[in-house]
Amino acid sequence: MGPYSHFSLAVKLEPLLQPDDHPAYLWGAVVPDIRYLANLPRTHTHLDLDRIQQFTVRYPHLRSFLSGYQVHLLVDQIDVSQTVGAAFPLNLLRKVLRKGISPQQMTMMVELYFLQRGGAQAPLSGENNEVLCELSISTEQNAVFHQALQEYFENRSFEAAVSAFQKIGMIENGRLETYLNAYRTMQKRKVLTGLIMLSIKNARLESKVIEHVRTSLQ
Repeated sequence: MGPYSHFSLAVKLEPLLQPDDHPAYLWGAVVPDIRYLANLPRTHTHLDLDRIQQFTVRYPHLRSFLSGYQVHLLVDQIDVSQTVGAAFPLNLLRKVLRKGISPQQMTMMVELYFLQRGGAQAPLSGENNEVLCELSISTEQNAVFHQALQEYFENRSFEAAVSAFQKIGMIENGRLETYLNAYRTMQKRKVLTGLIMLSIKNARLESKVIEHVRTSLQ
């Protein structure tokens, strides 16, 4: 999922996890994707849950941050393309669509879904802590990632999303206009866009995420 999707779901999960440090928790929920900016392999920042537990023992003062980090990893275990694709009406439309919806396109559509829903503003701590230092994240990379996401979450538009994705390396510089053109095309195809958004709603992503996290942490 995209950064704002992770952010929104982390907010929904707060009553379950009850972190002491709200900004640190939310920062942990989005920061694993700093790997794009740092040009690191996915496995370098998307750790196994045992490693998170080890960090929690070593750095108890980062418990809220690591709780959010763990939420990000658990959310990523859900196959969004498959989950949304199996929901009505996309489950009926797949045979008639000329091209399927790629995982990257689905990520952007889900991101747009959460952006349209909106939500309360909340700060990200942006702290470059001991865990991030151990993962070879520099202070400069940390600052760039934090600023890009903070600006994006304050503006909350598709254009702001694409700009942020470009700044943090999730979209190659040469593909910026491609994404914007694709979005403009989707805006013209309101019926198809509406059907995709309905499928995202019917997929009940929030409920599935909450149940998955609850079960995983038992």
